[in-house]
Amino acid sequence: MKKLFKYILIIIILIIAFILDAIILDTINAKVFKKSPIISKHKVLDNYNYVDQGILFNVFYCHHSNDVLVVSWKLKFNNYECPTINNKNILDITNHVFIRTYNIEKIENIDKDNIYLTISDNNNNNKKKVKIQKIKNIEIGKKYQFIFQIKSNQIEDNIESIFKNTTILSITETNKNSNQFIR
Repeated sequence: MKKLFKYILIIIILIIAFILDAIILDTINAKVFKKSPIISKHKVLDNYNYVDQGILFNVFYCHHSNDVLVVSWKLKFNNYECPTINNKNILDITNHVFIRTYNIEKIENIDKDNIYLTISDNNNNNKKKVKIQKIKNIEIGKKYQFIFQIKSNQIEDNIESIFKNTTILSITETNKNSNQFIR
């Protein structure tokens, strides 16, 4: 009888350890790779904002304009809501990851590691030449989604400041505006 009890207790401990490991690995994977946890519940907050509710933390996707998406990872126990912006510059008040979509107008090689891109925003109102690390498979005339992480509090909502005061996390070809990147 004692052997059976000991055997059942070991099985229960192994199951609990497996579940805790899965939760911790899912959380670390989501945080390190900047994505939602696999074990999560998707909840729409309003027309443009949504949250993926994980076991240990929530990932908020807050849209602030046609081409700005702010992603925030917050512990489950924080009372966080997507900030409301009243004609304020979104980049001045957040310190997170955001998305911009740009059209590639021109590509110039600088050296083996860097290139100059002449890019324009979605409305083609603002064209600027920016220096980035060389990447493969980027083409003139196509639209790309840039995911940035802010590295300076001195950032302004313009192309020059964004490329100077952020780190580019990824560049992906797209045919959508970032306000269409809602799951």
